[in-house]
Amino acid sequence: MQKKVRISIVTYNSEKVFWVLDQLIEEFKNDSICAFSIYDNHSNEGFIKKLKNYESFADITYGNENKGFGYGHNANLLKVQEDYFLIFNPDILLKKSDLEKMLDELEKNQDAAMLSPKIIFADGSTQHLVRSRFTIFDLIVRRFPLKIVRNVFANRIADYENVNLPDDQISHIQIGSGCFMLIKSSVFKKLSGFDERFFMYLEDYDLCLRINQISKIVYMPQVSVVHFWERGSGKNFKLAWIHFQSVFRFFNKWGWKWF
Repeated sequence: MQKKVRISIVTYNSEKVFWVLDQLIEEFKNDSICAFSIYDNHSNEGFIKKLKNYESFADITYGNENKGFGYGHNANLLKVQEDYFLIFNPDILLKKSDLEKMLDELEKNQDAAMLSPKIIFADGSTQHLVRSRFTIFDLIVRRFPLKIVRNVFANRIADYENVNLPDDQISHIQIGSGCFMLIKSSVFKKLSGFDERFFMYLEDYDLCLRINQISKIVYMPQVSVVHFWERGSGKNFKLAWIHFQSVFRFFNKWGWKWF
C-alpha cells in the first residue's frame, strides 16, 4: 500500500532531532499512512553515528556537504510519489491525530494547496509565525533594538504577524512558516520545490508566494504543533549574515518593497 504522506526532515547537527524522532516513532509506530525521509547536511561524525540508529524508521541520505534547507527537502521529496509532503523541522512535536485532521481539511478543500497549523511554544503560547507581507520596513521595525520604536509601530507589527487571526476558524494566509508546511505534492512538484538559491531563511516565504500565485494557503488554528524555536539568526553572527543574504536575494527576486 502506497503511503499517503512523506514527512521530510533536514538535519545539520540538530540538537533536538533524536528526541523528536523518538517521539515520532512512538506516535506513528502502527501507522500505515506516513513515510519518513531525512537528509543530513554533512553533520559531524558523532551526530551521524547516532542518526544511523534510525535507518529502520526513515530513508536517510547523508550529504557530503551542507547545501542548505531547501536543497535537502527537495532531495527528499521531488522523486517520491506520496499525495502530500510535510516539511518538518527537526525541533517539532506532532500528534498523529492532529496530522489526520490537517489531511482531512486539505482533502476536502480543493482550493488550497498548503496548510499551516497553529505553532506553539512548549508552554502552549502561540508563536506568531504567519505573515501578511514581507517588506524592508517591517523587517527593520520588528527587529529594532529600541522598544519604544517597536511600541510606536505595535499595530503594524501585529498586522504583519497576523496576531489577530481567529482561533476558531480557518483563514487564508499569504505566508506560513517553513518549520511545518503540509503541501499537496502535485503543487510542490509543479513549482520544483524550494528555490535552492536560498541556503537558509526565506525559502519558505518564497515558496508560499509562489503557491499563492496558483492556489491558496490555509491556516488551521484548531490543531497545533510544538516548535522549540531557537531564533538562531538573532544569536549567531554567521546565521545573521546568512539571513541578510537571503533577505537581499528575496527582494532581488520579488522586488524591493520598502513599506
